[in-house]
Amino acid sequence: MDAPRRGDAAHKPYPAFALDRHWNVVASNSALPQLYEGCSPELLRKPINALRLVLHPEGMGPRIVNFIEWRAHTITVLRQQIETRPDPVIAAFLTEVMGYPAPPGQLALATSDGPQRYATPLQIETRLGTVSFLNTTTVFGTPTEVTLSELALEMLFPADPATIAIIKGSRRKPRKPSRAGCRKRAEVRVHSPQGPLSAHPRHCRTPRRRSPRQTHRGRSALAADHTVVALCARASARLGLWILPVGVRGSWSAV
Repeated sequence: MDAPRRGDAAHKPYPAFALDRHWNVVASNSALPQLYEGCSPELLRKPINALRLVLHPEGMGPRIVNFIEWRAHTITVLRQQIETRPDPVIAAFLTEVMGYPAPPGQLALATSDGPQRYATPLQIETRLGTVSFLNTTTVFGTPTEVTLSELALEMLFPADPATIAIIKGSRRKPRKPSRAGCRKRAEVRVHSPQGPLSAHPRHCRTPRRRSPRQTHRGRSALAADHTVVALCARASARLGLWILPVGVRGSWSAV
C-alpha cells in the first residue's frame, strides 16, 4: 500500500486515486475537492465507489460536460475487464452504468470507436470553471502479490492550459491583512479660553520591527511624557499659570 500512497502524494496538485478491482477508492491525495461539491453524502461515504461518484445522477454526472463520451469510455473499460477476468460484481456495474441517464441537452454519441476510446478527456464543471483531464492507469505488483495486483493507480493530468490555470488559482491562499500601515503618533493639544495654544499635526509612518532595547527606550520615553504632563497640571493649579508641554518625549516649555 505504500507505493500507491506515495504515487498519490507525488501527483499533487492533480487528483490521483488508488482503486481496488471493484473501483472502490482505497487511497486518495485529496486534491481539488471542488470536484465533489454538490455530490450526495451517500456517495461520499466510505467505501467510495469511483464509478458511482463520477457517473451517478446524484454524483458528478450532471456536471460532466461530455457525459455521454465518458460513459461510453467507462463501458468499454468495464467490458475489457470482464473479458480479461469474469466477475459478477463488474458485470453488475456494467449494467448499472449503462442505465445512468445523460444530463439534459447532451447529444447522443454516434460511436464509441475511434481515437476517443483511447484518449477521452474527462470534462467537469466546477465553481472555479470547467476543468478537463486525461487519465492514466498504473497497476502495481506481480501475479504472486495478490494484494497489490488488485490495486490500480488512477492519475488525472490537465488536458488544457485553462485547467492548469484553474488549479493553480485554487491553491493560492488569500492574503492576510497587512499589519503595516499608518500608526499615528501622540498629539498634544492644549486649549485655553482664547482657543488652542499649540497643536502638533499627526503624521503616519510605516512601523519597523524594533529591537528589545529600542522597545524599552520607547516605553521609558512615553512614561516620561506622562510624568511631565502630570507635573505641568499640578504646577498650573498651584501657581495659576498655563504651563504647557510642547512637543513630544520630554521637550516642553512654560508659557
